[in-house]
Amino acid sequence: MEAQSRRSILRAPGLETSPAWNTEGMTRIQERRERYLGDGYVVVRGLVDTETRNAWSEDLATRTLTPQGLGALDPDGDPVAREIASHPPLRALASELLDGEVASFGVTYVVKAARTGLPALWHQDGHPWRSILKGCDAVTLWVALDATTRHNGALVMIPQSHRGPLEALVPADEPPNVFGWTSPDSLHPREEAGVVLVMDPGDVSAHDPAMVHGSGPNSSPAPRRALSIRYRRVTQVEP
Repeated sequence: MEAQSRRSILRAPGLETSPAWNTEGMTRIQERRERYLGDGYVVVRGLVDTETRNAWSEDLATRTLTPQGLGALDPDGDPVAREIASHPPLRALASELLDGEVASFGVTYVVKAARTGLPALWHQDGHPWRSILKGCDAVTLWVALDATTRHNGALVMIPQSHRGPLEALVPADEPPNVFGWTSPDSLHPREEAGVVLVMDPGDVSAHDPAMVHGSGPNSSPAPRRALSIRYRRVTQVEP
């Protein structure tokens, strides 16, 4: 029954696709940050230009991924990972949201293969990071290299769920999924609570480490490729 609940939630047939926060025409950085702090996530449209996105896609084609479609890069030792993490628009967005200077502590390609890409069960990013962060604030930036829809495994966010506690992840192999773990049942939301992030290539989603989120399987005939970049705050900006 528990596995069936996870499966039905992340296939999400009943979820409403709400318009993600569109920053077009927004002139005040504070409004974007307030949206992030209030809901736990924000989407910035067209942040990564086509030339840069194509270069990262070409690099991805040279990488060996795990069977689940993950390709973790070392932002300290891998030159492409350093380039991705230091990309000025991404770094500026992370700094803006965390209100201080930032450093990257992880870069990962995330690919859902055509028709077979697995779901990511409901989870929070932050609990496994505690030993790395040592109390520092952090943010995940998720870059769409392909368009994302409910049919190819778009992210699904639970607005304001970041206000709850960080909980340890628990093993979960049913249904088969990307990570092999999930958040405890106490954090699993109602189906109708989820917001499907329909994104175009180059759009970037930012979410809080305590945000409960997941993604469905890829039932489409094309892969769904993305990048996940994690930043932590290293200094506080003086007012």
